[in-house]
Amino acid sequence: MKKIILVQPPSPFLLIEKWNLPINLLYLKGFLEKENHKIELINLADIKNYLEAIPLNADIYGVSMFTPHHNLGIEIGKYLKKNTNALLVGGGHHVSAIPQDFLENSEFDIVVRREGELTFSEICNGKTFQEIKGISHKLNGKVSIILIEILLKILI
Repeated sequence: MKKIILVQPPSPFLLIEKWNLPINLLYLKGFLEKENHKIELINLADIKNYLEAIPLNADIYGVSMFTPHHNLGIEIGKYLKKNTNALLVGGGHHVSAIPQDFLENSEFDIVVRREGELTFSEICNGKTFQEIKGISHKLNGKVSIILIEILLKILI
């Protein structure tokens, strides 16, 4: 069982940060808990020393980023790469739109593009990067983009 920490960066551009609930990470957390992974969600809203609030004991970190706070996400990635040996996974609208640029300019190992539940599950379950659809990743210092993507269909 892997220890996974999902991180919502702070959103200092909002008048009231706490109103930015990480619903996307809550969905992901619920999906992954069914697979017996130990999941922790860290919402860094309104935390001044936000880097110090991130536990450094995970096997995998998932950081969700929208465009306004992607620079904070990159800063979080640098901090985690310096202080852990964990796999760093970026997700969210911003990194989905420009995965190559993001990976070339960050410490992240992999980007999950679009809907992330199934794709992130495959990462957590130990599939190799080459086996996972819907990602971009670094391979020998170069960015590799796997073009076929999985879109999660929710049946009601």
